[in-house]
Amino acid sequence: MSRMRRQSALAAGLAVGALCGLLGLAPLFAQGLPSDAAALEWLAGRWVGTVEGAGGVTRFEAHYTNAQGGVVLGVSKSFGAGDRLLWFEFERFEVREGVLSVTPYPNGRPSVTFKLKSYDAEAKKAVFANPEHDFPTEISYQRVADDRVQLLVSGPTKAGGSSVMVFNLSRQP
Repeated sequence: MSRMRRQSALAAGLAVGALCGLLGLAPLFAQGLPSDAAALEWLAGRWVGTVEGAGGVTRFEAHYTNAQGGVVLGVSKSFGAGDRLLWFEFERFEVREGVLSVTPYPNGRPSVTFKLKSYDAEAKKAVFANPEHDFPTEISYQRVADDRVQLLVSGPTKAGGSSVMVFNLSRQP
């Protein structure tokens, strides 16, 4: 690369870094966290499976849209014995204040927002956190294989311990 090109590339990099600093995005720029819902395209589809650590839940299904319009929407429901609906949830993944975030709506009710804490594009893994929330404090989504997704919902319990719910889901047509 010529000296002129290296200087241009360096100047462009410094300009992007300065702009991110001015916009309050410097931590994202430095960490390499995506600030676009398109980073979650690998989550799109219909997923069905089981949940460990959720009491009487025997089956779980979730549907996630693509990121068209800058938002990924999700809807999920869990079933107990006899296919009895136990609970449902809506999710909205979007950029809020420059940070990719997810807001769950358990049983259709508004909840708190979880901000992207870590992201691994190669592993197709996104971890969202809200340490101020009672439970959960972290929600992790990972595409563990072409046809499988694993969700982890974790945080402290009222008794002072910690709890993890593991959702093992397979792609469905």
